[in-house]
Amino acid sequence: MEKKKILIIDDDPSINTIFEFILNQAGHKSISVNSGKEAIDLIKVSNEIILCFLDIDLKNESGLDVFNSISNLNNTIPTILMCGNTPSSLLKKAFKVGAYGIIYKPFDVEEILDIISDIISNLNTNKG
Repeated sequence: MEKKKILIIDDDPSINTIFEFILNQAGHKSISVNSGKEAIDLIKVSNEIILCFLDIDLKNESGLDVFNSISNLNNTIPTILMCGNTPSSLLKKAFKVGAYGIIYKPFDVEEILDIISDIISNLNTNKG
């Protein structure tokens, strides 16, 4: 059985590379994109994505708009927001519309893996 994919959306290629390395080392299959448009196009055609990490501070588009588009396409994909210096008002708005969680840059690898483990465990529990 093919592993489900974890989507990483960040306009910083180094963040995508780090995430892919962490996830692959932990035995997860990941895919990364550099823009919200790429993510939305991918979600439109794939049913393999089970989790999404989204940079809320994308340079050329609103991370919140990308989050809303993803939610409108598939509201069953838990989305974890990634941020550095994001205003708390934006984060509150994101949680209000259904963000699953938030992680702050620089990342704590164990925190990322714990979040993934919890979400996958919940998904497996809900299937049974």
